[in-house]
Amino acid sequence: MLYLKEKGDENNTNIIDPNCPGIIIPGKTKIGIMPESAFKKGDIAIISKSGTLMYEISNYISEKSLGVKIAIGLGGDRIIGTNITEAMNFVIEQKIKKVIIIGELGGKDEIIGIKNALNNGYNGNIIVYLAGRTAPKGKTMEHAGAIVNGYEGTIDFKRKDTKKHGN
Repeated sequence: MLYLKEKGDENNTNIIDPNCPGIIIPGKTKIGIMPESAFKKGDIAIISKSGTLMYEISNYISEKSLGVKIAIGLGGDRIIGTNITEAMNFVIEQKIKKVIIIGELGGKDEIIGIKNALNNGYNGNIIVYLAGRTAPKGKTMEHAGAIVNGYEGTIDFKRKDTKKHGN
């Protein structure tokens, strides 16, 4: 994966994680394993580290609101292709004003991505959903990205830090 990421960077090409559901622009294109029926065309961007939660939240948004403009599944492994900062940069370039970030315990990618977007003048709405609130403390979860290293990887820390920035 490191080699692919390096080659992608050299060629100005984004590489998403090999262990992710993919990317979908409803009504236009789909690369990955998402169920198309869960994604109605709309105006909300979804950036997710969880495939299943991406489908569930997209389905809800598609049934109850304006739908999804793009959904980007990043995967939750330790080494990823596209991170939340890069996905948010795409959202900013596309002038998408509504974003849902689906994160999880472990790492600081959600915090870094949100801070970067706000520091770069993003003035849209960001909603953050963090999965893993009831995960047992001190236990390694299912995949490598869900390893909690100290307090900064916990849901409590991420929730407090993102709220501090108005999200």
